[in-house]
Amino acid sequence: MKRHSIILIIVIICALCALGILISWWLAISIGLIILGTLGHVERIFNIKWSRKWSIFLLFLFILFSLGNIIKSEHSEDASKIAKGQIADLTKKEDELRKDLKQAKNDTTTAKGEIADLTEKERDLRQKLQQAEDAATTAKGQIADLTEYGEVATYNFGGYQQSGQWLSPFTPVSKWTNGYLTVRDGVYTFDCSQNSMDYYENIIKKCPKFPFPYLALSQCLLNRKDPSWKEYAAKAQSILNKTTEIPLHSQDHDGWLEQVNKILDPTQINSVLSPRKKHESEYMVPNKLLEKDAR
Repeated sequence: MKRHSIILIIVIICALCALGILISWWLAISIGLIILGTLGHVERIFNIKWSRKWSIFLLFLFILFSLGNIIKSEHSEDASKIAKGQIADLTKKEDELRKDLKQAKNDTTTAKGEIADLTEKERDLRQKLQQAEDAATTAKGQIADLTEYGEVATYNFGGYQQSGQWLSPFTPVSKWTNGYLTVRDGVYTFDCSQNSMDYYENIIKKCPKFPFPYLALSQCLLNRKDPSWKEYAAKAQSILNKTTEIPLHSQDHDGWLEQVNKILDPTQINSVLSPRKKHESEYMVPNKLLEKDAR
């Protein structure tokens, strides 16, 4: 066989191998068979004389390639099936993950709503607890005031204990105003000699929760232009604020609380002081606000 024939055979084999690798072995085999089927024509065209060995060799190669392609195709099909199965599993898992993610989002939204509800309930409970604590504190204060001021709250201005329509003289401050107070036309004038002021101090020491002796001292100190008169008036006001909150207290406490509020108000003090005396102060109190025994 001529040299160029061998080269041509090698080129054809290489071309068919490249075609099988890059495109399809079936296509390479088909073309190879066509070439084998037209060898006679090729021999005449290219003036090539093929030996029997070369023909058998080429046929053997194409049969070998064909078997290899069949095996590869089967493996490819199996791999393709496996790949498809894996893709299907991955797709299924992806769908499940999407469902889980959606469920997680829904659960998160529900949880946020529940947290908001719990927060609101907690706020309400805290508010109710605070209200209960405030009510308890108020009740404790009222109980303390009742314990501390409940007795004197029933004493009228004259020191008598009021019980319904009855007035009892059996108190530590009963008739404390006798000889120390003059009442005329609703004007209350306390005696303000030093002995009288010492007497008011003793009444306060004897019954410090009884508010009215503080008013007597505040009037006397006001007459003396002593600024401490406000302290005594404020003390009377503080006590009266508590005694007037206690049930069944004497009405005198309401009347004198109204007056002492005016006494401590610079804009109203003149409406409470009597203008009859130039250099002395007298408290004017409407008769209807006080018990008759106070006079």
